[in-house]
Amino acid sequence: MLDMNILIGRMKRRLPDPVFKAVTTDFFIDVLMSETLPTYSQYYPKIIKGILVTGAMAIETIDTAGKINLCCKYVVPLVDDLYPYTGIATFNYPRNYTNGGTYSNAGAIDAFSAKVMSSMNMPDTRFTASFEAPNVVEISPPPKMHMDFSMSLYQTRRLEEVKNGYEEWFKKLFECDVKIALYHKLYTISDGGSYGGIEIKDYVSKFEDYESKRDDLLEEFQKDFYKDPDRFDEIFSYNQLTAN
Repeated sequence: MLDMNILIGRMKRRLPDPVFKAVTTDFFIDVLMSETLPTYSQYYPKIIKGILVTGAMAIETIDTAGKINLCCKYVVPLVDDLYPYTGIATFNYPRNYTNGGTYSNAGAIDAFSAKVMSSMNMPDTRFTASFEAPNVVEISPPPKMHMDFSMSLYQTRRLEEVKNGYEEWFKKLFECDVKIALYHKLYTISDGGSYGGIEIKDYVSKFEDYESKRDDLLEEFQKDFYKDPDRFDEIFSYNQLTAN
């Protein structure tokens, strides 16, 4: 299982000593939380299943006729602010048997989900749901009355939730993110100091190449992520549910 000590230890072995000493542990944590975990989770998210959405979660909106509507927009309580929801995996709405689902997390996951769903030749929906960060779900078209419904949401993974078999890819992504951040932090400063007669910024000048290395790694994610058993199982289970 990955932890912060493993990641920082790896970077200590891969960075020039003066560069490693130029930043603190907080720098590495910030890169992890703001870049690496969100990016990894675009392809390999955690899926929070069986969320029941009730009338108590409704947000007051005004419909096109100027009337109050408490049936179309809902706030789903956050499990953890540090690990937010990122999109909808499945949407199960009562009496929606022209289908009953949507995949509303733009990007790689949606592209795969749409392809799988189209191959299943599923019927059209009466209602679909869209996701608004960090935790708002909106049903379209607006229903006339509230009905409790359930859904599964994608969530950013914690570091310890990175699966076996994906840990090396995650380490490589973190290394790319760290070196890119170091390049932007240290290369552009006018006086970053020197070590052994060499300017600190000269140590990190080659890190500019890690933008393209990161892109190459994300291409590998793009080719592989559809194999993630959690996501495929969720889509397959949803198909079985709506087919019955």
